[in-house]
Amino acid sequence: MNMWHFICEHISDVTQTFFSISKRNAVSGGDTHSAFVINDESHRYFVKINPLVNGQRLRYEMDGLQALSASGTMHIPQLICYGLADEGAKQFEYMVLEHLRFQNPQPEAWYELGAQLATLHQTTTAKQSGWHENNFIGQTAQRNTFSNDWARFFAEHRIGNMLEHCARRDLRVANIDVLVTQVHRLLQPHIPQASLLHGDLWQGNVGFCRYGPTIFDPAIYYGDRETDIAMTELFGAFPSPFYQGYNSVWPLAAEYELRKHIYNLYHLLNHALMFGGHYIDSCKSQIAQIRNVH
Repeated sequence: MNMWHFICEHISDVTQTFFSISKRNAVSGGDTHSAFVINDESHRYFVKINPLVNGQRLRYEMDGLQALSASGTMHIPQLICYGLADEGAKQFEYMVLEHLRFQNPQPEAWYELGAQLATLHQTTTAKQSGWHENNFIGQTAQRNTFSNDWARFFAEHRIGNMLEHCARRDLRVANIDVLVTQVHRLLQPHIPQASLLHGDLWQGNVGFCRYGPTIFDPAIYYGDRETDIAMTELFGAFPSPFYQGYNSVWPLAAEYELRKHIYNLYHLLNHALMFGGHYIDSCKSQIAQIRNVH
């Protein structure tokens, strides 16, 4: 059976409404998968397709979306169905989500996003940093072994693990043991609650629709809420009403301004791993800044 026919049957079964594609448009997706908007005369869905040679990455994304949705704190794209299908001699995984029409946000929408994210971060049911399985941050495997020690978790499973990925690609940005020890020492006085985190929170993973703000494409785990906020500042900060909204619900500590450089090193290392070039220099500059400030 053609993969798209299979997906249509799955949608029809789940929704109890017959669905057959009358139009399919490819849209910009991630680095490892393809994305499409499909519709018939009265329904529209957003579909991601991933070759299984990449592993079941969409399953991890689905897991994250379901956890964010279960928090009940903001609108998360609704999962319609997930499955595996064959196309020719290849196997694919697919994930079907509700299709959301995005709008240009007003300042109050950014404020609402900040307030809702702070409420999301108050989901602290895990009591430990980590997640029940490893997943991905972009294209990179993310290690999530549970730990009661946040400083050790971030130093080893975030910075250390990313440096190991870099070393396997012959990207040498720092001595792994020395930097992991330094990050652990710098974070040790800080004992945050283990908040439910999006994990990859930049403007490309945020949208605004008729239901309000929404976030998607998570790299989910439990950890320090400041890591999500730090990333919002990394590639061009979110508009100021976002931070006003966040602080209205759960104000950030003054020391966040020091820790954010440590937290954003993780994402800079990931970009150095994926894209190389000037991101390698950015990592070295960030490491120097962390050492100088502290």
